[in-house]
Amino acid sequence: MSQLVDRPLGGRVRGRALSAGVAILVAGWAFAAVLHDVLGREELALADQPVLAYLVAHRSPWPTTILQAATNLGASWFLVPFVALVGGMWWWRRRAWQPLALLGGAYLGALVLARLVKVLVGRPRPPAALMLDHATGAAFPSGHTTEGTAVFVLLAVLLAAGTVSWGRKLAAAAGAVLVVLVIGFSRLYLGVHWLTDVLAGYALGGLWLCALLLGVRGRLGRIISRPAPHPEPPRAG
Repeated sequence: MSQLVDRPLGGRVRGRALSAGVAILVAGWAFAAVLHDVLGREELALADQPVLAYLVAHRSPWPTTILQAATNLGASWFLVPFVALVGGMWWWRRRAWQPLALLGGAYLGALVLARLVKVLVGRPRPPAALMLDHATGAAFPSGHTTEGTAVFVLLAVLLAAGTVSWGRKLAAAAGAVLVVLVIGFSRLYLGVHWLTDVLAGYALGGLWLCALLLGVRGRLGRIISRPAPHPEPPRAG
């Protein structure tokens, strides 16, 4: 009887591992393709300057104000306390430390990978005269996009794993997609990154996130759905 119960669970775990493995291959291929075009200055990289020129020519005050605020969703000064707050709330409500560890790992891993690739590629940013936000260092990939993708998509995965409602799962996924798209677009609109920097950030953040999820595989659902501890009843006498 136990074999009949365990078999479907084992199948789901293997299916999730296979899905994560395929996602790693896709994200890795996407990042390699963008990097190839940037280093060779061909195909995708040829769209960098026209896209930036179009956005600069179509800037207006109210979108600028909104995107200058929204771009901070991918900044370290926002992500670090955000991860601590969300992970801390999970520990307080469920006594589960794993969400905090996963979110922290998603952020730190994305941060390290983005900075390492920046040093190795050393790509200059767009001209400072076109920037509407302060930015220094190399451009490729976008650190805001890489780290924001890893953190917010992981948060959506954690929220989806903790509910059986498909409506809530879809809402979590849609919210994460919206946030990371806004972060990436803000970096383009504000003139601090090229298009290929942002695309590489999506791919690199997704690559690291998939690798992280592959490590936890079937334990994710049990971690998130763990019931909150109940206080022990007072002892008589």
